[in-house]
Amino acid sequence: LLIAIPVVLAFIALLAPPTAKDTLLYHFAIPKAYIAQGSSAFIEGNIASYLALGTEMHSVWAMLLGGLWSERAAEAAAGVTIWAFFPLLLLAIFGWARELNIERRWALIAVLMVASVPTAYHVAASAYIDIALALYVTLAIYSLTCWWRTLGNGWLVFVAIFLGAALSAKLTTLFAIAAFALVILL
Repeated sequence: LLIAIPVVLAFIALLAPPTAKDTLLYHFAIPKAYIAQGSSAFIEGNIASYLALGTEMHSVWAMLLGGLWSERAAEAAAGVTIWAFFPLLLLAIFGWARELNIERRWALIAVLMVASVPTAYHVAASAYIDIALALYVTLAIYSLTCWWRTLGNGWLVFVAIFLGAALSAKLTTLFAIAAFALVILL
């Protein structure tokens, strides 16, 4: 119940019209512009179209589907799509903890620790992309630890896929990639 409260409240807050600056300037504005121009070409007057926009591209398909009903439904669909990374992150944390043979109670406490962080709630409720970035990096770390145990090349492919997804979300992932490279080299 304690875990569900911030997740559900973030979902409810997300359904309100967006007011967060970054959401209005590019998390929703760029997908809307891509839909209006019919392509992902440069958007005149919006420097954010030079940023990594992998997560915002999920908003494009969500806005196209929601746009079948109304413009407000398009925004809500995009927000729900980005919000969905929050419960996925919590499920990944729980699954990883259980795989480490941590008791169910303690695994749920780990999930609660992440779910109850006010910043996590705010980011999930504002359609920011940082929760998606956290999910991708978490899955990359998980894959790296599996590689460390088995030294199988298949896990390095997963590391590359998840780091690529993280890089498509935010360019600051380059710092994580450097850390991963050091671990692999050592």
